[in-house]
Amino acid sequence: MTLRADIVQRPSPATADRGAVVVVVYGRDDDLPACIDSLNTHLPPGVAIVVVDNASPRPLAPALATRFPNVHVLRARENGGYAGGNNIGADYALSLGAPLLYFLNDDTVVTAGFWEACEETLADPTTAVAGSILVHFTRPTVMQIAGWTLDRETLCEGFRGVEETWDESFAGRWSCDAVFGAAFMMRGPVFAALGGFDERFFHLSEELDLCLRSQAAGHGVCYAGSSLVLHKGGASLSHAAPRYAYYLFRNRLWLWRRHVRRAVFLRRAPQRIGRMLLEQWRGRSWLRRDLVTLWATLRGCAAGFLAPCAPVPYPFGSREPRIQSINTAAADRSS
Repeated sequence: MTLRADIVQRPSPATADRGAVVVVVYGRDDDLPACIDSLNTHLPPGVAIVVVDNASPRPLAPALATRFPNVHVLRARENGGYAGGNNIGADYALSLGAPLLYFLNDDTVVTAGFWEACEETLADPTTAVAGSILVHFTRPTVMQIAGWTLDRETLCEGFRGVEETWDESFAGRWSCDAVFGAAFMMRGPVFAALGGFDERFFHLSEELDLCLRSQAAGHGVCYAGSSLVLHKGGASLSHAAPRYAYYLFRNRLWLWRRHVRRAVFLRRAPQRIGRMLLEQWRGRSWLRRDLVTLWATLRGCAAGFLAPCAPVPYPFGSREPRIQSINTAAADRSS
């Protein structure tokens, strides 16, 4: 068995009877204190907090363990992106017995009732995924996103709530095709049965893929309209980075190839990707002036059309996650 991460800190008692929150950090942790403070304020008893240092060039895990004694801290042995880091954290949380997994970006602050609203949504046994509504960090009444849908005949994507003001009309629950990965809850057993996030996505669209696979397996996907999370956005990978452009186009094409009929993909994808390219060209000056980013975009398109994209699930299910303790004193530290 190949080890993927090391336990730097395991608070005692190490239980997660009600669930676990998984937060992945890489390279920087300046947003994390506010995130952890909000979790400590608003989480109910019985929910563990798991932070994964995703193989940062300058290890963050030791300092995190010292700063947050009640948090489970892991250090990944290699950077597996959003998908890989969250799979490691989920694997560990499942080994603690967590029935619910809540995936949270580090550049967020949760609000009162965020956990309970998602938990209540998942009280419906036909639902496996419950998303929190993301609102702007500096404009906490204005939503970033409140739902995503995919028309499987045209490849047109729908985004609910973008730049709208949150009010009580959004407070219920509603079905959608996918939630966004910055803040959402999922049933642990369903996550494990689906093989978790597909790590080849690395960054972007992996949560959409997971939600669509959940739907295909017969599990509902919903938003919990009373669960609000403040989100900065763009902290893990700048939208101006060439790698962002590469993953944006490659992964969207992979997503469509997996989840729509082949005839629809062949007929519609070139048109849709052309529109995306035009929107990027018009809306972002960096794409016009930066040949490196333009080249990364074109490579992403080529990989999206040509590279294999069949799902490769992570092997969950073992009660012994592929991690080990490297700091006995910290691992046995009491919270």
